[in-house]
This record gives sequence, structure tokens and C-alpha cells, in this order.
Amino acid sequence: MLQLKTDFNGVLADMREPTRLALEEVSGLEIPNDRFCGKKLVGSNVLFFPQGNGPRRSVTSKEWEQAKSLIYDGHGFSHRVKPIEGVRESLHQLWGMGLDIGIVSSCWGISVERVWKWINFYDMPISDVVLHENHKTARYAGADVVVDDELRHLIGLLDEPLVTPILMLISEVVLPEKYAHITLVTNWKGVVECTRALLN
Repeated sequence: MLQLKTDFNGVLADMREPTRLALEEVSGLEIPNDRFCGKKLVGSNVLFFPQGNGPRRSVTSKEWEQAKSLIYDGHGFSHRVKPIEGVRESLHQLWGMGLDIGIVSSCWGISVERVWKWINFYDMPISDVVLHENHKTARYAGADVVVDDELRHLIGLLDEPLVTPILMLISEVVLPEKYAHITLVTNWKGVVECTRALLN
């Protein structure tokens, strides 16, 4: 059976709104949807938001950790965190095409048990979950299809001598020419279409 491995946050699970609401709660800031981008939080200590006519105030690294605890440790995770649009239907299509689907995530804030509850709550055909993984590229190695929303996790797979997986980046960025062999898609429908075309 062919293997598809994918990230969790931002690829299967839409974390934007739960993150925005949690940050508002712990920081006391008003963070409007149109000013919020979760990606800016990754690897950053602060994220600035203007508050009316007053001075700019930042979300601190401590508040970010508190927000993650609120999201991942609080009750109702499956209700608060929705799947990315179209992901459930697409995963069932991919499973029907003969792909065994697994999750590989570097997220340290959530337990494997909570992710499994989320998977079962939304009836997703996923067979394996690996969390708290700092070296995602190594875990992705050996898969036939890899889906992520960060280019850095895919680049290392290009040098694998034994297998050349189908690499898909869910993004709206323009890839440099040297990464032309990475398939750029904007949603899970694109993942299904490209996988079907490349496997046939």
C-alpha cells in the first residue's frame, strides 16, 4: 500500500481562529481576523498589533505558550478546531485510491490521544500519528506522497537516494525554479487531483 504522510497544524487542522481567540483571551488584545496570520507566530517571540490610537503592544512568548495550552489542553478541542476545508472528503478519496495516511507533526503542545479523538470525531481515514517530532524530514522519508505547508520540511527529501516521493506544498507562494519538482497546490482538492495524475 502506498503511503501518504502529512502535517497536522495548518494542513489538516485549521488553527487560525482558535489561535486568534486564545491569544485575545490571554493577552487582552483585540486581534482582528484581517490582521492576524498564524504563520507570523512561528519562531517569533512577539507579534505586534496596533490597539486603536494607543502604542503598539505585543503578544509575548509567554502569552503565546499560554495560548497554546488553552487551545491544546482545554476541553472541546475537536469542537473548536475545525478541519481545513475539504480535507475530510479528500482524505477519503485518497484512501480509496489505495493510500495509507499518516500524520507527522512537530507540535509539542498536544497529546497523541487528543489528536486521535479529533481524527475520530471528524471520521478521517488516518492510520498513524507521530507528534513532537523535531526532525520531520526523517519521518517523512519512505513515504510515497508528502504534504506540508512549509517548504523547509520538503527540501531535505529531495536528496533521499532510495525513494523520490511526490512532494506537495499547500501554499500560495511562488516556488523558485530549483524547486520545480515540488508540486504546488492551494488546497486538498489539488492534492487529490495531482496524486491521481501522478500515480496513473
